[in-house]
Amino acid sequence: MFHISFKKKEPKNPFEGMPQMEGYIARNQNGFLGLYPSLPTKNILFGIWTCGQVSTVLDSKMFPEITWKSEPVKVIMFLQKCSQQ
Repeated sequence: MFHISFKKKEPKNPFEGMPQMEGYIARNQNGFLGLYPSLPTKNILFGIWTCGQVSTVLDSKMFPEITWKSEPVKVIMFLQKCSQQ
């Protein structure tokens, strides 16, 4: 008797080998959505998240599930050089 098994091929990761960075996304009380290079802490008095480093402004329409009441969300960004035009 023969037993044949088929192994499902794993899909290729399109980001494999690309440079990557980690960071955190958090939303201030006023709706500002920021990307932070390290874990930010909540400053309730001023209604902001801060990490002691410069944050990057993100479009406030992104990640609507992240609110002022949410904890910061860890993200990984994959970087690809843009073609010169």
